[in-house]
Amino acid sequence: MKKIYTLAVAMIMGAAAANAQGIVTLHGDTSVATGNVADEYDPFDIHLEIINNTAEEQTFTWMMKGYNTPSASWEVKLCDNNNCYDLLINEGPYESLPVAAGDTMDFKFQFSPHCVNGSANSDVEVHITGDSAATTRLLHFKAENVTNTCASVGIGYVNANNISVYPNPVVNTFVVKGLENGANLNYEVYNIAGKLVDSKVVGSNGSGAEVSVQGLPQGSYILKAVDAKGIVIATARLNKVD
Repeated sequence: MKKIYTLAVAMIMGAAAANAQGIVTLHGDTSVATGNVADEYDPFDIHLEIINNTAEEQTFTWMMKGYNTPSASWEVKLCDNNNCYDLLINEGPYESLPVAAGDTMDFKFQFSPHCVNGSANSDVEVHITGDSAATTRLLHFKAENVTNTCASVGIGYVNANNISVYPNPVVNTFVVKGLENGANLNYEVYNIAGKLVDSKVVGSNGSGAEVSVQGLPQGSYILKAVDAKGIVIATARLNKVD
């Protein structure tokens, strides 16, 4: 179980400024966390609360403006009140679900270190939808000195060679060939906007790994295969048809 300690490094804006902007953040525009990640697939969460400081319901539009990580194996995601998004596939912009007047929405930024120690940071620009000139704020998420006590369990490391996915286009299920030595690989499916739409652990055999996308609407998707060390070892583009 990871332990997270969050430090507010900026104070809430004064009442006059808050009323002018329509957005209040708790606690300030920067949130810093440090701690340990005990599992290779465990994300490191950093929270920052956004308050709709207007007199009516609003949605927030946001996008990542940059990031730094100690390793390419780190993943970068953010969850609003709508969904979680892989920002390395698509940095945005995204739009939240409506937030009532005076209500709070949690921005949960997720760094997934995948057993690599270090520090990381990312900036996210957010504004009230349709009012970017007046309400834009730049939020800072920082993971400092993250340590890992990961242990590879359950599956083995594989080297991705000659990856193939068939049938493609896919109707209900598809088979991934070339990862037969990976045993129970973790498969993540994202739409082309970077939204995580499905995730499952699937076992491989001599015929490959069979993955179901039966519940997804037709469209284009990106498949990620993740090994025991939490490293994305293969990606493929899928076309789902009815």
